Amino acid sequence: MINLELYRTFFTIYREGTLTRAASTLLMTQPGISQQLQNLENYVGKQLFERTSRRMVPTEYGKILYTQIVDPMERLNQIEEEFRGSHLKKESTIKLGSAIEFYSNYLVSLSSISDLAFHVSFGIASELIDKLKKEEIHLAIVSQKIPESGIEYEPLIEEQFVLVGSPSLDRSDFPKRSKSISNLENEKEKWLLKQNWYVYSSDLAIVRRFWKENFQKRPNIKPKMVVPNLNLILESLSAGKGISVIPKYMLQNSQKQFTVFTEFKEVKNTLYFASNIGQNEKIKDLKSKILKIIPT
Repeated sequence: MINLELYRTFFTIYREGTLTRAASTLLMTQPGISQQLQNLENYVGKQLFERTSRRMVPTEYGKILYTQIVDPMERLNQIEEEFRGSHLKKESTIKLGSAIEFYSNYLVSLSSISDLAFHVSFGIASELIDKLKKEEIHLAIVSQKIPESGIEYEPLIEEQFVLVGSPSLDRSDFPKRSKSISNLENEKEKWLLKQNWYVYSSDLAIVRRFWKENFQKRPNIKPKMVVPNLNLILESLSAGKGISVIPKYMLQNSQKQFTVFTEFKEVKNTLYFASNIGQNEKIKDLKSKILKIIPT
């Protein structure tokens, strides 16, 4: 059975007259609209529109197909509006992707934007970019730029990461400069290697950057715990005795006191808006609203 979304795309192009307006109505990219139209034309074996420089002009077969689907499509749209409820009729749903920690610390107040409805997805950068490519989300906030055709990036905020330890961590044997220690940096590294590490991922992504910044090499550690959620890493640190590399903003928003190792350099990482090229005005408007609620 053919995907109903192909008929919806055809119906919208017919009504709007251009791919650009149809893409805006459906919250899709113009290449995505074009691909769906091509898929439908391949399925029915007929050309449905003449593509001119200004409009999409329906062919005779396109007109016939439209007359066949217009009643069920209008009925389907009516059912959808009734199902969503009258209070949502004027809202536009934006599908947003983000790391759960960033959303919980910064973006919860998006719910106060009354003219927009949101569907939020959580995940790491690679997962969110994959969702963007499949047009399952409209806008993502990611921690790295993954080269992909059709995806554009815009800097959002620069995060600062610091090395932190559990509140009860015993650091009495942490190396300090003295006559008996000839190479303090080596001793610090040895001390860190002996600690219980709580990390976000097995590839040690941010820990590797911390190590490179402070020791100019890669870390050789075996994590005690891998937890893909920074909020839960903080909870684990609070309950146990270990160390981790955590964004500074999370410590500022935490009610608990952690041990911060000021002896080491902070690590910086840029967060980006990621979206499909040719984003519509609703996505641009959402970006500006997010920028207003992010502290500088």
